[in-house]
Amino acid sequence: LSGVQSVTLWLKEGRDGAWVDTGLRASDAPDGAFQVENLARDGQYFFFLQAEDRAGVKSAAPSDDTVFAK
Repeated sequence: LSGVQSVTLWLKEGRDGAWVDTGLRASDAPDGAFQVENLARDGQYFFFLQAEDRAGVKSAAPSDDTVFAK
C-alpha cells in the first residue's frame, strides 16, 4: 500500500495556545482544500498538516518543539 489516505488540519491560536485537531480531513474534500470558520477572534493562528498513508502510518502530531525550530 502506498499513497496518502488523508490529511488532518491542526490549529493553534497564538504562541501560548494548545494544538487542536480541527476535525477537518482532506479526504473529506477531494480538492484538498480546507475551510476554517468560526475562529474565536482576530489574532495570530498557526496551522499544521498531519498526513496518514494508506498503510495507516501517520506523521507526528504537532508540538511546539517540532513546529517552532529553535
